[in-house]
Amino acid sequence: CPSGARPPPHTAGVLRAGATMAGIFGFFGGAADKASKPAYSFETLQHLCTRLQSIVQEEQSNRENREEILVEVIRQITEALIWGEQNGHEPNFFDFFCEKNILADFVRILGLDRISKGVKLQLLQTLSMLIQNIRRDTSLYYLFSNNYVNQLIATQFDWGDEEILSYYISFLKSLALRLNAETITFFFNERLEQFPLYIEAIRFFGHRDQMVRTAIRNLTLQVYNVKDESMQRFVLKRSWRTYFVHLACHLRELWFKLDAARERCAAGGSENDRRALQEVNEQQNDLLMYISDVLSMEEVALREALAERVLQYAFFP
Repeated sequence: CPSGARPPPHTAGVLRAGATMAGIFGFFGGAADKASKPAYSFETLQHLCTRLQSIVQEEQSNRENREEILVEVIRQITEALIWGEQNGHEPNFFDFFCEKNILADFVRILGLDRISKGVKLQLLQTLSMLIQNIRRDTSLYYLFSNNYVNQLIATQFDWGDEEILSYYISFLKSLALRLNAETITFFFNERLEQFPLYIEAIRFFGHRDQMVRTAIRNLTLQVYNVKDESMQRFVLKRSWRTYFVHLACHLRELWFKLDAARERCAAGGSENDRRALQEVNEQQNDLLMYISDVLSMEEVALREALAERVLQYAFFP
């Protein structure tokens, strides 16, 4: 599993560029304009999307020098879309976003060579916020369509960077909260046997950070609860072959560590030994609770597959 320290709380730095950036675009007028116009007008969104597309099309040398502007443009597009979505009298905000295929631009930007960390963080946060705040089903379905979200899920970032990992996990969590029998079709491709949301998430099942482990385990439980037979067959097969095996082996490894830590403490170990004992004990308790949650689910085949792997690789290896 990739290593990484505890992801810090999401800072507001990515969403808050300096106030001087507003002057670059010339969107906001004086006090009279502010009193008579909404926080974001449709013309503002049009200007922002046009500016984004022009930046994407610029030469690499110029784009690298303007990434601060790129972050600010993406941030303002995000705020405008959420504002429009939450004010029912402006449904055309998201319609315009769809019409101009801006989501494809987001995907393209993440795939650019030498794109800055700040832009990556802003895009991940933008997508998480849109997914969390969109109210209309048609808007949500657009976000999930055309396989753009699956491309983003499968993007390989620097997993050793704690900030990037934190934002990526939050992105996965926001998607998992939207999973149901209708939206699962956007994430699972039965013909190609592809399910990036599940496959990419479980790679972090034993991550050193508790927040990451907890998020991934909750995501898998949400997947298991979705009523879709073809998806459940895929998940059962992949989990039985790999995920449940790794899970059982990880449990066995924790028991070995727990026993070794207990022996060191019994022999008069140091304070570090006692802390290590407590930490390993908490980890194995958390894992056992997660296993118990899976074994309590309605899907009989999934329960039996996990029980078999735990018996085979943890109890009787």
